[in-house]
Amino acid sequence: MKIRVNEIPASGLALSESLDAIAWELNREDINFSQPIKVKAYATRDKENLFVEIEINSVFIFTCSRCLREFRVPLEKSVKLFFQLKGNNIIDISNDIREEIILNYPIKVLCSEDCKGLCPICGKDLNEGQCDCQSE
Repeated sequence: MKIRVNEIPASGLALSESLDAIAWELNREDINFSQPIKVKAYATRDKENLFVEIEINSVFIFTCSRCLREFRVPLEKSVKLFFQLKGNNIIDISNDIREEIILNYPIKVLCSEDCKGLCPICGKDLNEGQCDCQSE
């Protein structure tokens, strides 16, 4: 998302864009998106600075690293960015948006804190009950 500084009126400039997670290389084996990522930005400026308020909305599809169950979690994030203009007429905030999305990725994807995972012998989901395997 690029902001043309000279096109920002005194009242500010509202922008919106729909991002494709695949094109932005945001998908991982355990993290995907169920819909496009919607980004709304509102930019204001003074003589030397650009201020941008951003709202990011989508829905994550996570795959639990223990039981392999898929579950959905909404992504709703508000961010305020500040740039010194220093003669720049175009400010590209794409990388900043991408980084803010990635910062919402969990270190380890779990459907719940107490997820029991899968039996290493038969593969049964232990959240649904014990299996008949003999543990050694």
